[in-house]
Amino acid sequence: MHLSEDNIRLAVISRLCWIKKQRANFEAQPRQSKREMVSGESHYVFGDRYRLFVIERQGRHEIALLPPKTLQLFVNSGILPQNRALVLTECYRAQLRARIPDLLEKWQPIIGHHVADWGVKK
Repeated sequence: MHLSEDNIRLAVISRLCWIKKQRANFEAQPRQSKREMVSGESHYVFGDRYRLFVIERQGRHEIALLPPKTLQLFVNSGILPQNRALVLTECYRAQLRARIPDLLEKWQPIIGHHVADWGVKK
């Protein structure tokens, strides 16, 4: 708030080489491998890494988070990997929906803005 646009522009221009180098380094980082939704893969839940175990059985699809850092995916036998991923995505969305009210209660008074409505989008 205390700097003029010209001062900000000069600061960015003076650091442009460094910014480009950092951006290139970031883009060159190894990315997460393509998910095949098979046992042994690592998946992240709220930033923590969990080992996936796919358990085929009859009945409802469900997810269980167990210690130590185990993610069990219960699915019907023969289900496609894309559908396994959908089950996991819906679990993530449900967990997020459960946590958002507490986060809103904590942060709205701090930032001084109250939301009228919220939702979880893909």
